[in-house]
Amino acid sequence: MFLLSRAGKLGKAPADGLIDLADVTIYEVVFQGTHRLCHGRSTNGKAVELLLRLPQEHAVKAGDTLSINAKASDAVILLE
Repeated sequence: MFLLSRAGKLGKAPADGLIDLADVTIYEVVFQGTHRLCHGRSTNGKAVELLLRLPQEHAVKAGDTLSINAKASDAVILLE
């Protein structure tokens, strides 16, 4: 299963109307010109790998732990 959300729709901190998706520890960040491509692992003990495209204004570095949030209406779920 894949959960997709546009980079501009993800949040790094809880806010009204957002669903907490996961806490993620970032281990690699690459600036792609319009966004930051981040590889991370969930911190819930299940070692779920995540690939995040964060907006360029989100200053993120390897070792940071983020709380990833999104609006349910902005997410798309693809079943494999």
